[in-house]
Amino acid sequence: MQSLSRVKAQRLRELASNALAQHKYSEAIAHLNAAVWLCQGNADLYEMCAQAYVGLCDVHSALLNYRRALKLTPTDGKENACNDEQRRAEALAHLLDVRAVAMLEEGSFSLALTLLSEAVTLSPMESSFRLHRAIALSCLEQYGEALQDLDACINSHPPSADVHYLRAKLHLMRKELSAARRAVDAAVELEPNHAASKELLDTMVDSSEVYAEEATKLMLLGQPEDATLNLTHAMQLQPRKPELRVRRAAALRQQGKLQEAILDLERAISDSTCSFSGATSMLIQTYNDLGVRLASQQLCADAIRWFDRAIDLDDTDSAFFLNRADCHQTLGNTAEALSDLEQAHNLSAHDPQTQWNIRTRLAMVHNQRGTQLFNFSDPRRAAVEFSRAIECNPKIARFYTNRADAMMMLNGFTSARDDLLAALQLNPNESRARELLDSMCPS
Repeated sequence: MQSLSRVKAQRLRELASNALAQHKYSEAIAHLNAAVWLCQGNADLYEMCAQAYVGLCDVHSALLNYRRALKLTPTDGKENACNDEQRRAEALAHLLDVRAVAMLEEGSFSLALTLLSEAVTLSPMESSFRLHRAIALSCLEQYGEALQDLDACINSHPPSADVHYLRAKLHLMRKELSAARRAVDAAVELEPNHAASKELLDTMVDSSEVYAEEATKLMLLGQPEDATLNLTHAMQLQPRKPELRVRRAAALRQQGKLQEAILDLERAISDSTCSFSGATSMLIQTYNDLGVRLASQQLCADAIRWFDRAIDLDDTDSAFFLNRADCHQTLGNTAEALSDLEQAHNLSAHDPQTQWNIRTRLAMVHNQRGTQLFNFSDPRRAAVEFSRAIECNPKIARFYTNRADAMMMLNGFTSARDDLLAALQLNPNESRARELLDSMCPS
């Protein structure tokens, strides 16, 4: 009896196959339904039935029959069985995709997502399924998961401008402006005439200009923090416009964020397209300002490194040398401090008041150095330093007293007496000068 049923089923299958070949889908389904009744559990019959329903555009029935065929496919590991399973899985996945796309057009996003997830599971290497699922996820505002699918599309298949364009849109939804700009740039690079990407790129440029204009207003209103945020958005949308970095650096300077400003300025200047003429000057001044801040915190060694960078770019500003000299003096680097002060003095020839201020500082350093030499029993070199101090500023009585002390150790009593008298003339209350003079002339 079973043998007779199989023979009838085989005959019905042949009739159905002929009907399929002639596109007589209803006739094929009738034969296949009879064959299935006679020979249940035959995956091939369900697969043929699914193909007939596809011919009739009955997607729902086709899906049911493909699922039955896939479920009945042997999983014994044999090559033929594996091929059958793969073929049916791919056919089912494609049909699920067709149905899901129709649902997307109808607005049934959740149902479409369910079908597309099944399709991806059945055929994970088919990038179109992930692309369509990304669209469904984005319609459901699940942007992160959608981006994961699009990234998988790019990794598993040669990327297309459409994929990159969709990634750009999703990044914009997530307010990830830098990533959105990179994605749309990638789309245009792959397909220069991709209309949607070009339009989005133009919109990004326009939006960047709006952010930049708003930043200008905020700076005028004294709101550099908000201006910085707007300039950051502008830069993310126009990353190849270094002038925006310079403007953000100016806003950061106003907030006291000097190191962040330096990073922006250095990067802007390194860009060969930067046409902002004041960028280098701002960078030099920021180096100096950071050095001054560190010096005020007693971090003189760190401060010197920033003054060095300012001087490397501009060795014509006496203020930089003066600031570095102060740090060297604090650290006890007397020779370096003197060198910087002398350089600052030379650069200030046009400003007598500044020159005088520098000479008074030079005098203090020479006096300090002379005192150190005197304390280390080197009166001859100490006297030279005291003489230089007097040459720089002859109005300080202590300098004459110190030189007199050194000259007395060198037996230069006449010179010493003259210095002591000069000291007392400048400051009659100079007690040390009075003591030394009394020791020379006890009467």
